[in-house]
Amino acid sequence: MLKVLRPLSILVVGSIAALVILWLAYIGQNMSVGLFAFTVVALGAVMLYFLVAGLSVMSVLGLSPILFIRPIFFLNICYLLLLVLVFTYEQIVRKKVFDFNIHYFPTFLILLAAGLRSFFLGVRGDGAFMFLMNECITPIIVFTIIMNTSLSLDKFKMILKGHFTIALILGIAGIAIAVTHPGDRIGSLWTTAMTINGYYVINLFTGIALMLEEQSSNKRMYYLVALFLVFLGMVFTYTKIVLIGVAFGLFLMALKKPRLFRYLIPLMLVIPFILPGAMVERLVDAKSGDGSSVIRMVAWFYSILLIKDHFFLGNGIDSFSVLYDSYMEWDFLYARHSHNIYLRILVEMGIVGFIGFFTPIVSIIKKCYLRVREIKDISFEYMLFVAIAVEMVFGLTDVFIAHFTVGLYFWMLLALTYNYLLHNGKPIEDTE
Repeated sequence: MLKVLRPLSILVVGSIAALVILWLAYIGQNMSVGLFAFTVVALGAVMLYFLVAGLSVMSVLGLSPILFIRPIFFLNICYLLLLVLVFTYEQIVRKKVFDFNIHYFPTFLILLAAGLRSFFLGVRGDGAFMFLMNECITPIIVFTIIMNTSLSLDKFKMILKGHFTIALILGIAGIAIAVTHPGDRIGSLWTTAMTINGYYVINLFTGIALMLEEQSSNKRMYYLVALFLVFLGMVFTYTKIVLIGVAFGLFLMALKKPRLFRYLIPLMLVIPFILPGAMVERLVDAKSGDGSSVIRMVAWFYSILLIKDHFFLGNGIDSFSVLYDSYMEWDFLYARHSHNIYLRILVEMGIVGFIGFFTPIVSIIKKCYLRVREIKDISFEYMLFVAIAVEMVFGLTDVFIAHFTVGLYFWMLLALTYNYLLHNGKPIEDTE
């Protein structure tokens, strides 16, 4: 059977690669000279990277941090295609074509079916394809590939360090931009100030995890300074939920190490003095009921009405923006989405898609907790649990993980954490 499948797989992979090249060439014809030159240089740099690092799934995963300097959906698609092609190539070389496990297969199958049904038969917004990719396709691709890839603790930390470095660069850039544009909500090098916080907060707590793994006092000091700069980058987006998310993460840390509670009160007293004036004004406005808080509550209320109408199968991918526009006549209450990841998934794919989407997340959070609950001190594993948990708390007021700008790394972190917990940080070959 393999004698037939192996050449067939090579033919399929080669055909896909050829189609991708033709597609890129077609797109290149419509690019400006500057953008085309940048693309050629970028592709050249990627090829040089693979010549040095070797062509493997791990080297592709190690390349992922550069996508988050300034996320572009087209590049995310190209990256996922590259990940699939390299994974298929590895399977062919290892003579294990079609011989791999798909973890959470039933729930992912439910998620895919619910997503495709909502995309083709439901109401579609302008961003329907993008959200279909990130909510339904990306989790399946990322989980399948990472869970069938050999992952050691050193490789895991290498990927985390790459993303933390990008978050640090974005934080420094965000501080500089905020200082030169006081009062403006600019998300560093990203297009929106709100969304970048989903990336910041993951790296804030995985950065603490990395710091705990360091034995050198100098390296720990580096991480302390870097963490402070990432936190300041978050603060200068002037986003209120940032403080709630960080406070929740610190609370989880203090639960594991109660002595931290004695430091939290002085920290809460100091924070107002380092907050920029625009952030303080937004906090004061929130207390008296500012516009963004009212819009969120209206979006939540209308989301519940939409869920009630199509509870089982949902209204369609990115349907909220279309249905809300036809319902809400007041422009000042404009909302593009549900402002809540849980409500969003229920609105789009109903309870069926909700089960498919959140079952792997809840399962892995539970596995993390069971692993760390007996450990008395804050550990690397515990901080991974905190990072994922805080991101889910962020989901109460926004939809970070549904968007390609944050979703890809969230699902990568989830799959990497699951792989690490399952194999205790040892390569897969050593645990089989």
